[in-house]
Amino acid sequence: MRSYKQIIFIENDKRTKTLNKFRDLVENYFRRTEYDYNRDPILDSEGEELRKEINHLLSDVDFIVNASGTSTVIRYTPPPAIGGYIQDVNLLRNIFNLHLYQITPINVLDMIDVSLGVYQADRKNSIIRAINPFFWLYRIYKWIVKLPFMLLADAGFNSSKIEGSLAGKIFKLLYEIFLLFVAVLTALQILGYFDLIVNMKNLIDSIF
Repeated sequence: MRSYKQIIFIENDKRTKTLNKFRDLVENYFRRTEYDYNRDPILDSEGEELRKEINHLLSDVDFIVNASGTSTVIRYTPPPAIGGYIQDVNLLRNIFNLHLYQITPINVLDMIDVSLGVYQADRKNSIIRAINPFFWLYRIYKWIVKLPFMLLADAGFNSSKIEGSLAGKIFKLLYEIFLLFVAVLTALQILGYFDLIVNMKNLIDSIF
């Protein structure tokens, strides 16, 4: 999922709406949930429906929060009386097990609020990006750069592994240089400078 700095206002609004919906679901779920002596949740039909809706949104929200640059992880240190080892806990992936780590749901709500703040603060910039031609040119350029690896993925290869390899990085660098060279020549031709450069080169060759 693209970073919040690389989306326009339509996607910004969509992500904000998803986060707000998820926040309401989480708040309602934990407000009405109690636990038995085995620390298992006691749910009625509405609680089960809320849990189902949270699960449906979980993957999208995980991507959206991370795309805002907000961490979904909290460092858990077990009480000395209980013992155990210090570990990083993903608040979203463990949202229904937070009580086992003695983590309160307010941590999840805080994380969502931080992410919402990032998207809300960037909304004006997302509108500017939508009308900025250079933003779209850059998007097209990045799509062309990714195209060979997308074709490999469609053919069944592990494109991420290939792209991350040394050979993949070298190919990507050379490919980007080639695309940049083609873009510069195209721009010069559109601006009418390409013929002038060719004539100057021919003149220099005839002199020497």
